[in-house]
Amino acid sequence: QIKMASHQSHVLTYEGGNFLRQRLGLATLSSRPVKIKKIRHKDANPGVQDFEASFIRLLDKITNGSRIEVNETGTTVYYQPGLLHGGQIEHDCNEQRAVGYYLEALVCLAPFTKAPLHATLRGVTNDQVDVSVDYLKATCLPLLQLFGLIANLDLKITRRGAAPGGGGEVVFTCPNPRKLRPVKI
Repeated sequence: QIKMASHQSHVLTYEGGNFLRQRLGLATLSSRPVKIKKIRHKDANPGVQDFEASFIRLLDKITNGSRIEVNETGTTVYYQPGLLHGGQIEHDCNEQRAVGYYLEALVCLAPFTKAPLHATLRGVTNDQVDVSVDYLKATCLPLLQLFGLIANLDLKITRRGAAPGGGGEVVFTCPNPRKLRPVKI
């Protein structure tokens, strides 16, 4: 459900915690600020979960100038995306979700960064909930190559990690092309 605020028509406003990662990722790509309200506001454990807060921190690391505000209860998030700068980052992923949860978004954002992205993600590499890093390596990298991202595109699993405790490490590198090649399907 999208509601446009009359006094801030440029801010997209959503209700509920569904698709939080996608909403923030698309806001980053479009440079549109977004406000998400009533995030699990009726739950016993209301607001942004730890793994979602970790994802928000990851977005902050790959952007420059982002403004992130979370209310006291965590039920409202305001996100004004900054410039996607990329570069070399390290991130410890929350163990509630596998590295694939974070990597799915990075794969979508990385081709649009100002500088090539070299991301080291640590945590659980495989679980029963999220896409495994092996699956992402086998499917997403060949798709990115179709768009012309060939040189320096890699996903290395340097160490495996399982819950509880994590301990895995994945290194994702992606160039920043000046333009993407069109793809015929």
